[in-house]
Amino acid sequence: DPSTSPPDNGSGLEELSMEEQERFEELLGQAQQAFEEDRFTHAVDLLKEAQVLYPHPRILYKMARAYERSGQLEPALTHYVLYLKSGDEAGDLEQIRAEVARLERRLEEPALVTLNTSPQGAAVHVDQQPVGVTPLRHRVTPGEHTVQLVMKDHHTELIYLEAKPGDDLLIERNLEPSYFAIMFKEDDLLAKRRRARVLGASSAALGVGSGALFLLARSRARQIDEQEANSNDTSRQEIDD
Repeated sequence: DPSTSPPDNGSGLEELSMEEQERFEELLGQAQQAFEEDRFTHAVDLLKEAQVLYPHPRILYKMARAYERSGQLEPALTHYVLYLKSGDEAGDLEQIRAEVARLERRLEEPALVTLNTSPQGAAVHVDQQPVGVTPLRHRVTPGEHTVQLVMKDHHTELIYLEAKPGDDLLIERNLEPSYFAIMFKEDDLLAKRRRARVLGASSAALGVGSGALFLLARSRARQIDEQEANSNDTSRQEIDD
């Protein structure tokens, strides 16, 4: 357990076998090399193995630095605090306390989420609370959140996100029309077409004097036919997509 690391008095190291001592020194050397090569996650793994062989406060400090450089702020803070509690006085304690305070502030820093939808104007709910409509820039606390994008006659988008402190996140979605919205649109076009046909038939029955009315009805029916064709093309494209 890293929290039970002994003070830096060298006791215990001689109790390891020669093979274990050699492995311990090898792990520390490899961890230092990995750190210098910016392979911080690998450095953490090596230090963990070394800590199992010989728990030591200095390893806690090295792990805290590697965690921080890899962007893992929470375990970095945890290991800095464990080091301070270990009683080891070899490090710059004031500097480490300042680093702890800085990390605590960073872990509370909100993340910025930018949301765009096509079409625009979707209602945005974060953790079931309405926060505005797209396009939208909204700040959230670090952690896990649910985002809903809601628009009439379109499928609702449900998004799960994990925001880290200071993150700048971009969410873009194409909202798909709902099946019923497409069907209602087609039914409306058909109804308009029927009304135009009835108008044309009625004007024709009235005689030659109603020729202008007949032409208007025929023009209206042609427009509705074009709308219906465009609507069908769009529906087929949405299904293909």
